[in-house]
Amino acid sequence: DAGAATTTFTMPAEDVTVTANFEDIPPDTYTLTMAAAPVDGGTAVDVTAGSPYTAGTVVDIEATANAGYQFVSWTAPDGSFGDAGAATTTFTMPAEDVTVTANFEDIPPDTYIITATAGAGGSIDPSGDVVVAEGDDQAFTITADQGYEIDDVLVDGSSVGVVAIYTFSDVSSDHNIHATFTALPPPRPYRPWYALRISSTEGGSVVWPTGSRSQPYYGEERTLPYPEGRVVRLVAAADEGYRFHKWSGDVETIADIYSPSTTIRIETWSRIHAHFVPEGVVLECDLTADSTTGGSVTIPGEGTFTYEEGEVVDLMAEPEEGYRFVNWTGDVATIDDVDAPSTTVTMYDDYEITANFERVFAAVSGWYALQISSTEGGSVTSPGERIFPYAAGRVVRLVAVPEDGYRFIEWTGDVESIADINAASTTIRIETWTRITATFETEVQPSQR
Repeated sequence: DAGAATTTFTMPAEDVTVTANFEDIPPDTYTLTMAAAPVDGGTAVDVTAGSPYTAGTVVDIEATANAGYQFVSWTAPDGSFGDAGAATTTFTMPAEDVTVTANFEDIPPDTYIITATAGAGGSIDPSGDVVVAEGDDQAFTITADQGYEIDDVLVDGSSVGVVAIYTFSDVSSDHNIHATFTALPPPRPYRPWYALRISSTEGGSVVWPTGSRSQPYYGEERTLPYPEGRVVRLVAAADEGYRFHKWSGDVETIADIYSPSTTIRIETWSRIHAHFVPEGVVLECDLTADSTTGGSVTIPGEGTFTYEEGEVVDLMAEPEEGYRFVNWTGDVATIDDVDAPSTTVTMYDDYEITANFERVFAAVSGWYALQISSTEGGSVTSPGERIFPYAAGRVVRLVAVPEDGYRFIEWTGDVESIADINAASTTIRIETWTRITATFETEVQPSQR
């Protein structure tokens, strides 16, 4: 047996040399197994590709992450890595079979910062720097302290109005939100209280200021009490696909009936209604123009004319000889200048307007007309209330007398030559055609205090 260390050899018929052959004993070798965790997170590869290996062999290894994952580290029960945190590195074999694992993790979504702050008088929750994952929604609750109400909410520097909750949807960038508050006036028990009733049409809602917080009521009629003189903020919020049109009802003390964010001054029992119309609908508005004796409306003319909502219409009033233009009256809220004969009106609704004229005295030998009137609550007793002719330079005594429960405030109009516009008894120097008005206001009675 030529392969056996101990055997027999049969001699041939000649001299022969028998040789025993030897070789180096090979070292022990070990298997290297590559794995990935989780299995769908990526692949782990033995780049050297020579397994099995002897102990101490330095093997090149490489990890590749699948989509949505990222490489974290290498682990093995024995052996050592050149850099266990590098996707491409080396591994030194131990004196045993070993499994080397490439560890992967989900790639976390991008995150963004929303900075939330609040001014004095309230709070916003959450506040500070809020970390939000990309694509997530983040809501903020705005709450006024006792004695305050929400004034405005600014998102990235732009007003979003009075809202109790604001939500950033599908966040994809950094933002900031800031809430401001305003102090409510202290209660005055002696002032009468009145009910304010507000409702809205389909397509929107009214945000109610309720003292310590604001709460929306969607189309629902609601009545709240307020003290006389309180200025209440009104905010109408349109639903998606709608836009605000106007306030209607007892709107005499609303600052701007065509603004969704405005105010109303509480002076009596009031009912108002917020109107909404579908986006894209353009309303038609009728303008009816008329005039008093002494002139006419030349642009657009006299009669009824139809325009689109929001259209700016030129107005021109021309007096006849011996008359002068006084003012525009009627539905004049959107007339640019009611005292100018040439002006504009912006059409938001059906309007009826009148151009008013008055007879003038010819300035023969320096004579001018003085027209005197008064507001509710009093009268002018000297020289009276009508048009008076006076020679230029004449000094005329003025006396305004309030009625019970009222007090004199001031003289208004062409007051440049009145000695003291705040005095009920004063004088005026006649220098040109002049029109003045004595104004009065309600006086708080002792019984109300």
